[in-house]
Amino acid sequence: MYLKFVVGILFCTFSIFGLTITDVFAEPVILDEEYEIQQIVSGLIQPTSFTFVDDYLLVTLKSGAILQVSKNGIVEDTPILDIPTLIPNCADETGQDCAPYGESGLLGITTIDHYVFVFHTEPQSESCNTAKEEYWPSENCDIKNLVVKYTISEDELINPETIKELPVCSINHHGGAITANSNGDIYFITGDNNTTCVYDTAGSIFKYNAAGSISKDYTETFFDNIICKILSVFPQLDYILDVNCTNVEVIGKKIRNSFGLAVDPQTGFLWQTENGTDMFDEINLVQPKFSSGWEPTDPGHGTWVKKDFFNFRYSDPEFLWERSIGITGIEFPPSQTFEKYSNYVFVGDYNNGNVYKFKLNSDRNGFVFNDSSLQDNVMNMDSFTVLPTDEIPSESKEIFFVQGIPGGVVDITFHQDEMYVLSFGKSYPPFNTSGSIYKISKIIED
Repeated sequence: MYLKFVVGILFCTFSIFGLTITDVFAEPVILDEEYEIQQIVSGLIQPTSFTFVDDYLLVTLKSGAILQVSKNGIVEDTPILDIPTLIPNCADETGQDCAPYGESGLLGITTIDHYVFVFHTEPQSESCNTAKEEYWPSENCDIKNLVVKYTISEDELINPETIKELPVCSINHHGGAITANSNGDIYFITGDNNTTCVYDTAGSIFKYNAAGSISKDYTETFFDNIICKILSVFPQLDYILDVNCTNVEVIGKKIRNSFGLAVDPQTGFLWQTENGTDMFDEINLVQPKFSSGWEPTDPGHGTWVKKDFFNFRYSDPEFLWERSIGITGIEFPPSQTFEKYSNYVFVGDYNNGNVYKFKLNSDRNGFVFNDSSLQDNVMNMDSFTVLPTDEIPSESKEIFFVQGIPGGVVDITFHQDEMYVLSFGKSYPPFNTSGSIYKISKIIED
């Protein structure tokens, strides 16, 4: 079985460590000779996401720290913020704690105006022991994922305001991706918790209206108003019900797990990457009332049902990898910069450390390909490769942009004329590499 399971344990089994030791692979290769790639930061301990504020990057570590990093790679000595987060430890035969594991922690970050939004796991109550537990019974553990808004004040993040609480029922499939559009709306995503969580049947995509207004269409009926009153007493139920009683709206359902959200700056369309089981990673265009079609069954199992869920409409993916790649970050380049790729979207993969490029069609709601073998919108298993660049078949080359970033890609962002790529790191043999930041720039000829 191909290791789609690797995606399921992204952020799970890696030990805390310091600087990069030695990576068994060569330096990453960029397949466009007009661009160059360079590592500007190394030694990061399990970075999960990043975003620009002015000319600085804010980089989240799974442990809860938010680092301030210049666009040229200078890391400030002290984190701009350190958020208490839950990362469970396993226990060895003697009962002693060992390496942290699971997908909880500080998972996502985005900015808009003078605000920073983060997605993180709040620590459990003292009565809850998560050691050696694969699933957390939510009725016994006061654990939740929070989306929190902070105000940027000079070099501080202040005035935390909780936007949304989400239940946690398992160590895995928390999602955590978060992004913003130009209108001030925030989107975030949670996975299925790798179990039939008591609060929901699968993960969801949410939209937060930063202006504080809500659509009246959601609360016009007597029935909806009754539900809103019930939710005021039992707020966790709004994770299930299709009623918008606050300025947080459910726009997508039946999500298995996701590490990537992005808004097309030209159309405002929301796009998402989704992890399959042992096969079929996806790129999805998310329209309002989107269903990805995932149905969890017993803990750790499920199936793609590919059917509507109440008024959430199932939609086929825009692209699939038959063989899992561990799909993660997705991002659109600014239309005024990175001009050669203004009609493309980029996605990353954790398993192989690749960045892929997809050319959008004229309506920017799907992709176009020159190679006929890609025109079914599937990268077939017998075409996929992790071989050296000169052995990549033509089908793969059309969508490859960068190959072999050590540590696996977890996030992508753009600033001015440059692309920035975040790697998580793989602390176990034969990789032995820490998290890093790479910068991709157009080569300037003398």
